[in-house]
Amino acid sequence: MSFHNRFSRSAGLKLFLSCAFPVHFWAIVMVLKEAETLLVKRDLVYGLGFSGYLLALALLESLLLFAFIYALSFLFPKRWDEHTALVVACLLGLVVAGWSIGNQSFFLLVELQPAWFEWLMLRVGYRQRLAYGLLVALVSLSAALPLAGLPQSARGIRLAEGLIEKLILLTPLYLAMDVIGIVFMTVRNLT
Repeated sequence: MSFHNRFSRSAGLKLFLSCAFPVHFWAIVMVLKEAETLLVKRDLVYGLGFSGYLLALALLESLLLFAFIYALSFLFPKRWDEHTALVVACLLGLVVAGWSIGNQSFFLLVELQPAWFEWLMLRVGYRQRLAYGLLVALVSLSAALPLAGLPQSARGIRLAEGLIEKLILLTPLYLAMDVIGIVFMTVRNLT
């Protein structure tokens, strides 16, 4: 049995960048959420080290998400060309990362307890089994939509490709921030 790459190098890079975008965006949001605490209660060097750790973890998460989506792409039908498979894989990466961000947002809302969230939880709390079933159906549908509907629609593929191209524009900047964060983290640990 021979092993052939599913994507060319440029397509693989585009898949990695689309997987890295939401993970890094969320890591930067978390750094900004903690910025006041880091700068008021600690000093700038501590804040930069903390940010370096978060960005290094974001890079690791991006690599793991990329590896998962890349491995999943081998289950795509062989009749799909590289372009269609790439667009579907990129959208699956965005869906998985989006639901992961949603999961973390839920726990942040539980911790912060804004009034609207408390009101919602009072009404949904005793119907958790129903809400859980609906959530599983929604997650499954959002993952199945790129797989089932997109390959048949040339217009859908063009729209999705345009969205992906726009999203990955800032990802090289995020990766450069990873390198700077890892340098800060390393210098902080060595001194």
